[in-house]
Amino acid sequence: MYLSRRSFTALAIGALTSTVLSRSLFAQAPNFDALFNELLANEALLEKTQTYGREKEELLISRGTVSSRKKSTRAISKRAIDLIIAFEVTGKTVYEKKYKGVIRPGGASGATWGIGYDGGYVSPQNVREDWQGLISDADIKDLSKTCGVTGPAANQFKSSLSHIQIGWDVAIEQFKTRVLPIYVAATLDALKNADALSDDSLGALVSLVYNRGPSFRLVGPRYEEMRHISKLMAGRKFSEVPSQFMSMQRLWTAPDVIGVAKRRQLEALLFTEGLKT
Repeated sequence: MYLSRRSFTALAIGALTSTVLSRSLFAQAPNFDALFNELLANEALLEKTQTYGREKEELLISRGTVSSRKKSTRAISKRAIDLIIAFEVTGKTVYEKKYKGVIRPGGASGATWGIGYDGGYVSPQNVREDWQGLISDADIKDLSKTCGVTGPAANQFKSSLSHIQIGWDVAIEQFKTRVLPIYVAATLDALKNADALSDDSLGALVSLVYNRGPSFRLVGPRYEEMRHISKLMAGRKFSEVPSQFMSMQRLWTAPDVIGVAKRRQLEALLFTEGLKT
């Protein structure tokens, strides 16, 4: 395949950036827990990532078009669950201060509540299925009005739905029992041999799918590593998967989204540590 000088230069710079970023991040934290605790202490970085690290294409894939609403009873580790929650709402203290109402994180997001539940990318039926019995029918009806509305147009709901407040315990229960099992099932369906992994390693992949959707067969350079992960999983080459998480960091080098690159590193570390068990 012929590459122009400009294309070759761009690829080379991208590869170099990814390599340097990967080395520097790994040098800072030798294991998952160390890096995760460092990240939790950086509330500003997490909040910036929650606001800007939301591209419409991947929000659509990860939130609204997970092909099946099937749920899996397969467990993932607490560390993996905490990782996903951290990149959505940081933690309980920050949630109760900033996220218990209806917000709009920014970018291509719609009105959002609970643990990053984005009304712009789900249907009214999804809202009913996911929240019935946890909040009032009146609140479900009001929240359903946000469905399909994304971007700046969704700002209207911050004031019109300000009466809705969802406590931490309800938000966590909803996430763990209604939403997370869908993404576990989507991960198991998308990747061969995923069920053979430990709870940590599978959890790293679920975190990836929660963020980027089960986009393991999409074409184009943006999804190159996702396709490689699919092939490696099919071939049971589990030890080679973490390098694909790290390579993905090339997509998020801008200051506003560098936290997503940190997330990929955490997933790589968690997957690697899971292989030891």
